[in-house]
Amino acid sequence: TQRPAIEAEVRRLRLEAIVDLKGHVANEQVPALMGTASAVVLPSYMPGETFPLSLIEAMAMRLPTIGSRWFGIPDIVAHGETGLIVEPRDVAGLAHAIEQLVTSPELARRMGQSGYERAMKLFTADAVGGAYERIYQEARQATLH
Repeated sequence: TQRPAIEAEVRRLRLEAIVDLKGHVANEQVPALMGTASAVVLPSYMPGETFPLSLIEAMAMRLPTIGSRWFGIPDIVAHGETGLIVEPRDVAGLAHAIEQLVTSPELARRMGQSGYERAMKLFTADAVGGAYERIYQEARQATLH
């Protein structure tokens, strides 16, 4: 795990007052924790991170998002509209994206609102169920002809 190295770097940079490494957070505590955030950042490049719900949860809470161009993340985050997409392992690009949201509260607010609208349109249970229903109806029609 990288945690000891990250903790050492936080201490070295004297960022303890503003960096809080939470570790595992129970599901029922996530909404309250997200409610304290200004944005949600997921710079993932791990193979198991195919379609992270944490970004959709953030959008549902009107938080702007930053994610990496990795598997399904760009399908969730609309770059420049609901948040920002950075290349995997691009530390400078990630820092720049975070800086953009921190220094432009109006941009962050607009992205958060756009993210909320996108989440309600595409990612609610009704929206996903409707999309599956359309797919199955189209498949059924294709097999009948």
